[in-house]
Amino acid sequence: MTGEAWLELDTTLKQRLRAVLENPERRVTEAELRKLSEQGRACTLILGAELERHQQRLAELDRDPGSSLAAIADAFRQVSDFRSHLDELDGLLSALHQRAREVRTSWLIKGGSPRVSALATGAQPSQPTPSPSPSKRWGSAPRTAKPE
Repeated sequence: MTGEAWLELDTTLKQRLRAVLENPERRVTEAELRKLSEQGRACTLILGAELERHQQRLAELDRDPGSSLAAIADAFRQVSDFRSHLDELDGLLSALHQRAREVRTSWLIKGGSPRVSALATGAQPSQPTPSPSPSKRWGSAPRTAKPE
């Protein structure tokens, strides 16, 4: 894939991230949050590798005294483009992670167990009830060793 194709995928992903971030009232599922986060991480890795490749190309051109100014300028433009796309994507992913924390906290407050909801709001949780022993849970007597 060419560098421009990666930037096109990056642009599409950023549009989807903005759609989630610009409307805080929009309901977002856990699956959607995870998918965007995973795709963002993958895109970050790809863009980072492309940026490194372009930086290496710029360094090669810089070392070669016969390099044309046009080739150096083109390589510099590519490095600059990838760096700005990567920085913007990093900012959007940070905002997505913050939004995900807020959404998950609201889920806990609205629909979590009393203990979890209390922890999320800072209230003192009630004491948990002890769970029954395994034999009572499964309705069988505890196993004992057979005499030999």
